[in-house]
Amino acid sequence: MIHPSARGPLMVVVPNGEGIDKSFAVAKYEISVSDWSKYCILSGTCQPIKDVARKNEPMTGITLQQAENYATWLSERTGKTYRIPTKAEWEYAANAGGSQPNKDFNCRVSVGEKLIKGTGVVSVKSGKSNGWGLKNYVGNVQEWVMDGNTTTARGGAYTDAHSKCDISLERTHDGSADNATGFRLIREDVG
Repeated sequence: MIHPSARGPLMVVVPNGEGIDKSFAVAKYEISVSDWSKYCILSGTCQPIKDVARKNEPMTGITLQQAENYATWLSERTGKTYRIPTKAEWEYAANAGGSQPNKDFNCRVSVGEKLIKGTGVVSVKSGKSNGWGLKNYVGNVQEWVMDGNTTTARGGAYTDAHSKCDISLERTHDGSADNATGFRLIREDVG
């Protein structure tokens, strides 16, 4: 709880294994406009997005620094450590020990000249979950991860061709704001 009447992001626990020494919690969904707006209201550091129709969309259009500020605020508010995942943590959580649903991602699909999928972001709650409960870890918006001092974006976005959308899709990112990049958070010390 981040307030008597407000919850923080919904997290799922990922067990240790495959080079991951300790279990951790990861956001089930990409951080949503609703999550961000609660932060804005409670912290007073930004303007909440008041368009109710967008509340379940992934939060985009912010910088990596703003996302990290949100994680720091959550940490201070809850006494738990929240942060952007490392590349290894993100990939491990996305792979879910190989338990993957059918490839039904929000990425670009065209039939002839008509774009039938990947026309924009969709609800963070849409799609199928992997074996550990994560949704939209591929497609919808690419997600920031840290690889040492390097920031990359993983998983592809609605702007990428469906054939390229995959857990392994990675591109360098400078942390600036755009409409195709969002994030999810890790919470340490859950075991």
